Amino acid sequence: MSHGNLEGICGMAHDAENPDVLLYDTIFQIFNNRKCLSLRDKHNVITVQACRVSPENLEADSVCKIHMAKDFIAFCSSTPHNVSWRDSTKGSIFIMELITCFQKYSWCCHLVEVFQKVQKSFENPRVKAQMPTIERLSMTRAFHLFPGN
Repeated sequence: MSHGNLEGICGMAHDAENPDVLLYDTIFQIFNNRKCLSLRDKHNVITVQACRVSPENLEADSVCKIHMAKDFIAFCSSTPHNVSWRDSTKGSIFIMELITCFQKYSWCCHLVEVFQKVQKSFENPRVKAQMPTIERLSMTRAFHLFPGN
């Protein structure tokens, strides 16, 4: 629990003249599979209680209160600072696997479950390592592509 900004978590000595920020990227780099072998193949849950905006970006809204980013999900082909591979003849490996999982599971699984199945397919790299990532998940309910099935 701390103050924060868009880039990370503010330390106790943080102020405008002397920024003291632990970057979110640094947290993920410290605990990645290459640097923290004891956490490899284990679930890693990082919980942050801190603002993710600079104070100058705050704006009062007295007319109505709405969430700026609710019911969003972003599915990226790789984790930050990593490459996304493609086959020179077939195209993006990520898109090919995404299409396969949509075809197999979109009738019976909600969107997050389909995305997790894509991630699972990358768990054991075939040739080159790449791990798709779900980001900005703010969906408050399951999203089914074919409701009623």
